[in-house]
Amino acid sequence: MPQPRKYATVAERQQAYRRRKQETAESSTGTPGYAKWRRELREASDTINRVYEEIHYWMQDRSERWQESDRGAAMEADRDELWEISDKLSDLGIWTKNS
Repeated sequence: MPQPRKYATVAERQQAYRRRKQETAESSTGTPGYAKWRRELREASDTINRVYEEIHYWMQDRSERWQESDRGAAMEADRDELWEISDKLSDLGIWTKNS
């Protein structure tokens, strides 16, 4: 029994192939090295800082009762941990250009 067609035309099949190849090329971030690692750490640091700020402002919008609750304290501890992670990332020697 033949396999059902995935694409109606050869052109559609070729377009899907080119799209997959492009996505694969975009997901590849290049060869390992300081420039790549700095870029990826900068992205990670930016993400951590953005999440920290979102949590911070989200917590401020909560009631004082919630902020003083166990859940509020746990969230504050997690938020503070994000700050420490961000600090540790910025202390890495890989950020220096002479590495």
